[in-house]
Amino acid sequence: MCTSTQGQSTIQTGLEDRLPFDTPAYGQALSHLGDPITAPGAPWPVIVRPIPGSSRYDAMGPWPYGSPLSQAGAAALIPALKSQGLVSLNAMAKPGCPLDDQRLAACGVQVARLKDHFVYQRGAALPQWSKKTRFNLAAARREWRVQPFALIDHWRQLAAYHAELAQRCSFSRITNVPADYFRSLAQIPNIITLGAFDAGNLSAALIVARYMGEIHFTIITGNAQAYARRAFYALYQDAIQRWSADHDLYMGSAPAAANQDGLARFKNRFATHRVPIFMLRAILDPEAYAALASQRGQPGYFPAYRTPFE
Repeated sequence: MCTSTQGQSTIQTGLEDRLPFDTPAYGQALSHLGDPITAPGAPWPVIVRPIPGSSRYDAMGPWPYGSPLSQAGAAALIPALKSQGLVSLNAMAKPGCPLDDQRLAACGVQVARLKDHFVYQRGAALPQWSKKTRFNLAAARREWRVQPFALIDHWRQLAAYHAELAQRCSFSRITNVPADYFRSLAQIPNIITLGAFDAGNLSAALIVARYMGEIHFTIITGNAQAYARRAFYALYQDAIQRWSADHDLYMGSAPAAANQDGLARFKNRFATHRVPIFMLRAILDPEAYAALASQRGQPGYFPAYRTPFE
């Protein structure tokens, strides 16, 4: 029997043969973006989204990413999406995964490199920390108690922290998740949460997805005290100590925001190397795509008729 226990650092195996982002339950967690469907050939749920200012729809893969799309999968998926009258598809592939660009292109799917993700490779030595970083880590260890906790007991609190952060930062439509997203995560196997506590109060949390020998950082959030008192140093250090002996830790990229450089420097302190992440792009209805792109959108963004904030 396969079980998942929220708040535990070890989870019984048997459900780890599928990346949590690939599951139908995770697709339902993204229903604020559109209608999650199961499509032929797709290893993940496809989110069908209305196109703003139009009666048409397009499709996307799960955020932050999903398993790689094979040639056989693309050969089945693209005709299926075209038959539904969708305009385009975009999906992010798991960082560092192999993709056959030429064979995917033959099926109508283009592969575009976007940015690098920070990775801690299991068993590797960390980069040598500066004096300032060592000071921040020591201070964080003194101030915070880090431990797993049950997301179902604290999802409203974390949703509030995330909403406050979204008001201060320039979040895209996709990353500005609603409160129900956190509640949905609490029901998905192999979603694990670490919290930074002070006198029993949860001030910050790191939410990760566990898959085979991988840990995928999904959301990190906290209140003003967490930012002022280095709670994220404590969370990252604990995650490495807790999982790095037998897992690779995928810590995400630096998002395109005002604090992009600072986030990149922070994550780089805990990374052993970087791996690329790729977007899969398919224009399913070229005529409709061109017409929409001529009317609205953001040049250089895909699909061209959208902006990051819709």
